[in-house]
Amino acid sequence: MSTPAEQAPSVDVPGTQQTSTANSTTTQSTNFQQSIVLTPPPPAPSGQSQITMDSAQTNNIVLGVWFLLVTIALIVALLYGFGNYKGTCNIKIGGVLMAIFLGPFYFIYFGVLKHKGLYAVALD
Repeated sequence: MSTPAEQAPSVDVPGTQQTSTANSTTTQSTNFQQSIVLTPPPPAPSGQSQITMDSAQTNNIVLGVWFLLVTIALIVALLYGFGNYKGTCNIKIGGVLMAIFLGPFYFIYFGVLKHKGLYAVALD
């Protein structure tokens, strides 16, 4: 009867030497270093730029622009809300809250109410 070591199939692995005995098979590596070759990406087709951004960079840019617009909207809302301008208390507080929570969409609110003459109209 044969032992399990004698029944095991032999596998050839490049860069190794195999020695067999009656009871076992051992594999010795002859190549201790592997070389890694880094190649640059292929050039872009003519007329096209090769600018790539991952999603983290895109998210950072979008969030940066969003917070910049929120800051600008809040400053405008505070100036028109607490300055010497026409508008009810509810409209002024609503504008400040909208600037904080909705950011750039505050400018739609501002534009509509200013067009109707209900907000940000200087007092005489």
